[in-house]
Amino acid sequence: MSHPFRPCSLPAAGLGFAAILALSSCNGEIDLEKPAPHDELAGLTRKDFAAALERPEAAPPPMARGAGRPSERARRLAGERAQVDPGPLVTISVNETVPLKDVLISLARQADREIEIDPRIEGGIILSVRNRPFLKVIERIAKLGGLRFTIQEGILRVELDEPYSKSYELSFLDVEREFTSSVSTSVNVY
Repeated sequence: MSHPFRPCSLPAAGLGFAAILALSSCNGEIDLEKPAPHDELAGLTRKDFAAALERPEAAPPPMARGAGRPSERARRLAGERAQVDPGPLVTISVNETVPLKDVLISLARQADREIEIDPRIEGGIILSVRNRPFLKVIERIAKLGGLRFTIQEGILRVELDEPYSKSYELSFLDVEREFTSSVSTSVNVY
């Protein structure tokens, strides 16, 4: 009795032979080592597109001109700030019934400093400090009382902390840019 399935039947062998013939009739320009282009006009492969979509490494920030050394103006301003003396140590203890003006005058007398006080300053604060630098105490009082202070020519000026305008000189280059662009599309339909 013969077996119904033979290991190599004629139709299966014919299919294999047909597949070999079909592959051999393909264009001879195909290089199996080189991947086929994904975009034939640009000649780009899938790997090229994947590489273009990858996130680039962050470039280090460019070095600013003169980076690493302070400018002459910065050194001069730093010198002026360094010259501000925090003042002698002062001690004071007050409650809200003592007017802020009186507190400031008392501190200026203790520190032997000249002071200018805005007449619109009102109210009081609760504060107790012992042996603290004069300017640090003034900073604390300014925060508590809603005040601001400046020191000009050795004179302490205290005023209400209100919005004010101040003009700054800005040096910049006046640059004019011109930009032109064109886009064209061509479609050929056969």
